[in-house]
Amino acid sequence: MMIGFWILLIGCIFVFYKMFDRGNNANTYTNSGNDAHSSTHNAIAILNERYAKGEISQDEYKMKKMDLIK
Repeated sequence: MMIGFWILLIGCIFVFYKMFDRGNNANTYTNSGNDAHSSTHNAIAILNERYAKGEISQDEYKMKKMDLIK
């Protein structure tokens, strides 16, 4: 019975921590000015990787890259 109490208590603390932590991260990301540039850079990196693996053709690669740059 005592073990169940401690597991429940620790579980509740963990849930509350995650709820408050998620709220703080949302504010941090919305205040950052480089989000658009960073996400475009990440998208191009993923696109380059997919092209290098042969998942997409050269024409598809060029079209998608132009869409991201616009």
